[in-house]
Amino acid sequence: MKRWGFIAISLILVLNLTSQAQERKFSPEQMKTDLEFMLTTFEEVHPNLYLRFNKTEVEYARRKLENQLSSALTVQEFFELVDPFVNQFEDGHTQVIPPEVSRKKAGVNNDGSAEFYRFSVPKQGFGLIDFRSFENLERFQTFLKTTFLEIKSQGVQNLIVDLRYNGGGNSVLGDALLEYITDQPYRQFSRYEVKVSNQARTWFLSHGGNLPWADGQTIGSVYKAEEAWHKPAPNPLRFFGNVFVLIAYPTFSSAVSFAATIKDLKLGTLVGQETRGNPTDFGDYCVFKLPNTQLEATVSTTFWVRPGGFDNRHGVFPDVAVDAQKALEWVLEHY
Repeated sequence: MKRWGFIAISLILVLNLTSQAQERKFSPEQMKTDLEFMLTTFEEVHPNLYLRFNKTEVEYARRKLENQLSSALTVQEFFELVDPFVNQFEDGHTQVIPPEVSRKKAGVNNDGSAEFYRFSVPKQGFGLIDFRSFENLERFQTFLKTTFLEIKSQGVQNLIVDLRYNGGGNSVLGDALLEYITDQPYRQFSRYEVKVSNQARTWFLSHGGNLPWADGQTIGSVYKAEEAWHKPAPNPLRFFGNVFVLIAYPTFSSAVSFAATIKDLKLGTLVGQETRGNPTDFGDYCVFKLPNTQLEATVSTTFWVRPGGFDNRHGVFPDVAVDAQKALEWVLEHY
């Protein structure tokens, strides 16, 4: 009883502190400083910040926003003013993260990989990978080995990869899956352009990544390079049947890049509706905090070009256009 009483009291204290933090108000000067810091970081890191929201438009919108920062506001109120402003850059990887999302993320210990990808056999001869997020490469590699062992043992002839609700993540997981479904050289992007910045350098290195630019690049320059082709390694579990990829409006980021690879390299059939994300677009973001409100923001570091080497200013189009909700049923009925 004493232990539970202590836990209950501690929980009340934590909730009170969280509530107090939420209700804390920031002065106009503090919020304007955060706005200045955010825009400066965007400019220093983003490879082409003003592509869709030109500098004249940004300055006008900024002055309008600063006029709204005339009294003390809570972090939530500040977010609600800044978010529409940032959305005008039209870059889904450059954004301000809602305070509630940041708090939940900070308290999560389990990455939920079990929910990210599942395999089932919806019908004899068909295998279905329900792929919800490109997260946790190590677990995904284990999942792939187990899954393709089962595919082989069950004589699956038609593989369906469901990306309809996949919001992206680490595109390396796409490479891992491609190793099981093609023996031809592949690449998920034809080329990329990355802004060289101290912020990106720190972010990439602190998260176990390699710098995507050659040595000796000047801070502030944009480094351009062709993406290398990958030659699949020998794989006794490689699948040589029919591949179908289901796509929909929520399909985004790395999931879009994977779908574009399937389409551009003719590795399978896309079924569903056009994706929200454009496969030729900005990505590979880094995260930073605003100094006063401590709001988290993200900013793209790289411009990626799809395998086909073009930009039609659209998402990935399906080969078979059907209602996304009925895409799985369509495949099961027609093959």
